[in-house]
Amino acid sequence: MTRQPNSPRLARPVLLDLLALGLLALATAAFFWRVLFAGAWMPAGGGDLASFLYPNYQFVARAFQHGTVPLWNPYLWGGTPFAADIQASIFYPINLLVFWLAPHITYRGLMGLAIFHLWLAGAGTYLCFRDMIGRQPTESSPGLTVVVPPLIGAVAYMFSDFFIVHFGNLNLIAQAAWLPFIFLFYHRALASHRLKPAIGAGLFFGIAATAGHIQPLIFITLTLVLYTVYHLALGWHRRRTFSDTAGSSLVGSLAALCITLFIGLGLAAVTLLPTLEMAGYTLRSDYSYA
Repeated sequence: MTRQPNSPRLARPVLLDLLALGLLALATAAFFWRVLFAGAWMPAGGGDLASFLYPNYQFVARAFQHGTVPLWNPYLWGGTPFAADIQASIFYPINLLVFWLAPHITYRGLMGLAIFHLWLAGAGTYLCFRDMIGRQPTESSPGLTVVVPPLIGAVAYMFSDFFIVHFGNLNLIAQAAWLPFIFLFYHRALASHRLKPAIGAGLFFGIAATAGHIQPLIFITLTLVLYTVYHLALGWHRRRTFSDTAGSSLVGSLAALCITLFIGLGLAAVTLLPTLEMAGYTLRSDYSYA
């Protein structure tokens, strides 16, 4: 009985967040209305989505239907490693779910998957900014003043040129879409001086690492490192001295970074280790190649 008067206050922020996520979904559908409702194709000419990713996803789906993991592709050149190619992204959880629910991959399905990841990027950005702001709606601070700033940031990220220009590079934008979720938990770990949220950051880092690209993964890692340096520098600037508290903050921040990377890279080892081995046999690994 004592919780009933407070229940509307507890429910209101959740309803506002759900409304904001719904608005992001509507904005996504409006932006891609020609693809979703008028039968248009993106990108123009198909790009990598048609010429590279679609055949790969078809190959993976058929292999899974026969109960095998496609470690080798016999249809390219004289045969080539397949699972070791990071862009195959066969162990990406979202792809595994798609292969299970829709074993017959279509090109429109791939476009829908790319559109979903744009919304996912916006949803993660909104939740991350809402968490960093940390404010709750009150009589003096209406809900719109709390929701609108994160919503603007989410729209700016999900519709940035990175996602729109690289719409055909599904694995590229899929990996970048998880950055806000990683940063959400990593910021919590540093701000609260607790290591438990770093586990969540590591889990999302591992999901992102299996999405099928290496460049965004490097950028995500650099983001975590630079934010750790910024967090430490800001704390030392406020104290203007290196005290025992600063020393414990340094240890805690480095521990959070190590936990995040260790869990993330460990979960993605099934993708990253074969890729690392295969990279040594590629032309790009031979600097003497002209």
